[in-house]
Amino acid sequence: MVDQLRSWVIEMLLLFVLLVVVGMALMAFAGMYLRIVAKFRRPQPVTCPGTGGPAFVQVAAFQSAVGRMHGDAIPHLSGCSLWPEHSRCARDCAAQLARHG
Repeated sequence: MVDQLRSWVIEMLLLFVLLVVVGMALMAFAGMYLRIVAKFRRPQPVTCPGTGGPAFVQVAAFQSAVGRMHGDAIPHLSGCSLWPEHSRCARDCAAQLARHG
């Protein structure tokens, strides 16, 4: 009986620790996501590397937050005023946002 109780307490403790770790990771992700949304909620002006002219890009907040959790500081884009003609330059445009923000 004592061994069963001890086993149950250890299982509950491990479950509690797991839930705390997952909760902290979710809170960190939510904080990053909300900062990205607040900062990039409107289209951002950039200089198009393909044309050298102005363009406006929209940041994909969720993908950017996931990337940030994996150490990628360059935001991901969901749209550009010059797409689809110049869609291959997205990383260069996003790099401008990372340098200025």
